[in-house]
Amino acid sequence: MGFALRLYALGSESLWYDELLQLDIAQGPLSGILPQLPRHTAVPLDYFMSHFWILLGRQDSWVRLPAVMIGTLTLPLAYGLGRRLLGRSEGLLLMALLALSPFHIRYSQEARPYALVVLGVVLTVYALWQYRASRRRRYLVMLQIGVLIFAMAHLFALVIFLPFVLWAGLDFIQARPRFAAARTLGALVGTGTVALVILLALGYGGALFLLDPRILARP
Repeated sequence: MGFALRLYALGSESLWYDELLQLDIAQGPLSGILPQLPRHTAVPLDYFMSHFWILLGRQDSWVRLPAVMIGTLTLPLAYGLGRRLLGRSEGLLLMALLALSPFHIRYSQEARPYALVVLGVVLTVYALWQYRASRRRRYLVMLQIGVLIFAMAHLFALVIFLPFVLWAGLDFIQARPRFAAARTLGALVGTGTVALVILLALGYGGALFLLDPRILARP
């Protein structure tokens, strides 16, 4: 049902300005994508995905299809998160609420990185709670992947990173013993630092600190 709702009338509206801008940048050579992104406060993950995806077609519905699949993939993660936190029935309810959410449906139908951000955040929360319960290292890896997804999908999504670090820090202070909590905090801080270094190396320093005159001059 979630997939059908996101697929319904996918190409009924033409691409809007931001989608066209992303398509225009993504269809160029890979070497030409990165230099254009900082001035648009955009980060590369979704643009690189679009670059390879549109090699197979450029119809409006086709360009938007990755967002549909990403949005649909988020639904079972939401179920897993709800089940871990509260139980099976609550997991099904959370998945249903997300599947029927007009906002999530809308963002899962746009050739923009918003669905990717939601996927990264839900994956990160899911991995946090799974590692807290099981102490299995694979969930630390999943946690790091989730952070990299939302950090590399949208620049302003980095704000979401701060509550994760705060939660992990408080958990570390309260935990006895602290080893597992320390690994969680270390994985978050380490991955966030890697993401920050990558963005700075790619020329996003001004965008991160809102000092780039090209960004400040945008209407």
